[in-house]
Amino acid sequence: MVHAWVCHPTRSQALMTPASVRRPPSRRLYLYVLAPSVVVVGLVGCMAIVSVMLLGAVRAYVGGESLWSKARNEAVQHLRDYAASHDNTDYVLFEAALKVPLGDRRAREGMSQHTLDTPAIRAAFLDGGNHPDDIGGMITLFRQFGDRDLFKDSLTAWEEGDQLIAHLQAQGQALRLAIQGDASPAQIKAILQGIHQLNEALFQAEIRFSTNLARASRLTENLLVGATLLAMGALSLAGYLIMRQGLRRQHRYQQDLARANRRLELAVVGAKLGLFELDADGTVVTLDAHAASLYGLPESPVTLPGRALLERVHPEDRRQADQTVQAALAGHHLFRLTVRVVLPGQTQPRYLETIGDLPDKGQDPSQRIVGVVRDVTQEQLRQQLFVERDAAEKVAHSQRHFLSRLSHELRTPLNAILGFAQLLSMDRQQPLHATQQRQVEWILDAGQQLLKLVEDVLDLSKVEAGEISIHPNRTELSGIVNASLVLVEAALQRYEVTIVNRIPAQRFHVMADSCRLQQVLVNLLSNGCKYNRPGGHIILDAQEEADQVCLVIADNGVGMTPEDAAILFHPFQRVQAMSAKVEGTGLGLYIVKQLVERMGGQVTVSSELNVGSRFVVRLPKAPQ
Repeated sequence: MVHAWVCHPTRSQALMTPASVRRPPSRRLYLYVLAPSVVVVGLVGCMAIVSVMLLGAVRAYVGGESLWSKARNEAVQHLRDYAASHDNTDYVLFEAALKVPLGDRRAREGMSQHTLDTPAIRAAFLDGGNHPDDIGGMITLFRQFGDRDLFKDSLTAWEEGDQLIAHLQAQGQALRLAIQGDASPAQIKAILQGIHQLNEALFQAEIRFSTNLARASRLTENLLVGATLLAMGALSLAGYLIMRQGLRRQHRYQQDLARANRRLELAVVGAKLGLFELDADGTVVTLDAHAASLYGLPESPVTLPGRALLERVHPEDRRQADQTVQAALAGHHLFRLTVRVVLPGQTQPRYLETIGDLPDKGQDPSQRIVGVVRDVTQEQLRQQLFVERDAAEKVAHSQRHFLSRLSHELRTPLNAILGFAQLLSMDRQQPLHATQQRQVEWILDAGQQLLKLVEDVLDLSKVEAGEISIHPNRTELSGIVNASLVLVEAALQRYEVTIVNRIPAQRFHVMADSCRLQQVLVNLLSNGCKYNRPGGHIILDAQEEADQVCLVIADNGVGMTPEDAAILFHPFQRVQAMSAKVEGTGLGLYIVKQLVERMGGQVTVSSELNVGSRFVVRLPKAPQ
């Protein structure tokens, strides 16, 4: 009998309620809200600073281009004056005017180098007439954006202008040599024509340079305006996203709560749990529909006094149930209690397991025990069956041990009795007369039967204890059959039974233990003799079926009823009609079945009363 109640108090675990959920710190919340705005404002500020610097550098290049253009005009005009006056002063002024574009050229070439020589570049820009405060921005703009599409066209125009200035410088030298060499007016005119063409090309390069710089300046302004608008949009979008994220998170919390409640409902229904609440003083209890039905009440939610519910508990369990609940109320701990409930009209009580907990005041100010109740009657019955099964197994083990010891103890005196009886029968010096000889034969027959019984009991104990060793190997079936027929020759003669061997000439090889297989065949053949009729026969046959070899042992003996055939392979079961006429223990066929199955085979029987029986032994076919 299992215990009527079980109580296991443990410390209550903290319930997962909104009050116990950890909230993020305020600083973290502020950072989460303000970080996007701060980042966007910082980016806008950086973009504004960069844009102002870019615009300042572009303005400086525009101013430098004006100086460059003015110097180019002056240089060309001085060459024209020199061609007309042949005054060397005009040529000196020409070379002085070229100082501006040549300085800008040196600055460009210096900025194009991998390693900057900042003092040399600064000196070159100063020779080009640029303001000292603008030089740093001009260098940065060239280094960072000179190879970008935004300023690439302007740089190309600058390089073309420097090449044209070099040609202009060469034409000026050619004009000077022509004048000093008293060249003809036609030659001087041709040189001036080339200078005029160079001047036109320089003018076009200046236009391209100015146009591209103006485009870059406008694009920079547009980028600044676009970045500002983008920042405003980003701030608005960030605020919207943060708000939407908060709403979505709240919605997810609601969905999670709904799913959790749904899972709880499914768990309660699937586990067939009833829910209950008990107030702090234990006077009022509320049950849901299933909990009410478990206590034998109508299947609907009900509120009733605690004592009324306690009266439905088995009298032997009431005190313990009341003490357990009171201890839970006093100690704020989880309790588990199993009690018997007496239901009207039923003789057997119902076992109910109750699990409850009293939350802390911070979690539930109402201070009520909440819990579940479930029917554990089947579990209690299974536990009782397990106990009874274990007890039965222990008894069976003791019986097997006793039979094994008994068999061993009986064999010694029994062998002595058989030995002395055989000596008396074989004594030639003092032969027995007929009556004594018949009496000795009775002793030998009874002793052999008793020895067979002892051996069967010993085999039974070994089989059930798993102590019989079986070593299947490739075995030729016909040889085992012939050896078995030799061992049952005496039984065949005694019961006047003949063997009809129809086993084909082909060799059948099976996976079996030859010794145990012979034991199986001898037992089946012996039964075929004992349960046969005088002049009867036993038919032997064999055939292959898929991956098995089937050996058939059929007789035309007394047969048996379907009821006898159904229990034939059980221990100590014999054919009822013949049990009084034929000696035996009812263990042989049980041992046959165990041995065949341990060799990986099966043994079956089909029989008809007064017609005969047919045993089929199926064994695994041995591989080639």
